[in-house]
This record gives sequence, C-alpha cells and structure tokens, in this order.
Amino acid sequence: PATSAGLGGLRAALVVLYQDTPGLRVNLRADRATDYRWVSPVLQVVRQAAGLSGTGLASARLNLVVQGGDR
Repeated sequence: PATSAGLGGLRAALVVLYQDTPGLRVNLRADRATDYRWVSPVLQVVRQAAGLSGTGLASARLNLVVQGGDR
C-alpha cells in the first residue's frame, strides 16, 4: 500500500523533475485488476508536484497505461 512517506518522496522527486523538465509526462502503469484506490493517490501527487514546482497545474501531464489482466 501507498504510505505517506512514499508519496512524499515521490512528490519531492517529481517537483525536481518538473522544474528541470517542464514538459515532463509521467507514465503510470497499472493492470486492470488494480483498484482505483491505489491509483488515485499517485494522480493527486502528480498534480501537487506540478503545482509546487512553479510550472503550474497545466504541466501535470500523466499517461495512465492500463495493461491486460483477468478482469
């Protein structure tokens, strides 16, 4: 499960990446069996990081890649 420390570390790393590469696109991969409650916090962190980086929320570009699964 996602922890606040893990999400905080991801947010900090993304802030730096957004500052270095304002057009950054984040690829989030999940399979069809992944419950949205595990995806949602990552989506929020990407948005927060873009805002905190000074590049603006419009730079929060994320590609959700859903891979095959049994569902």
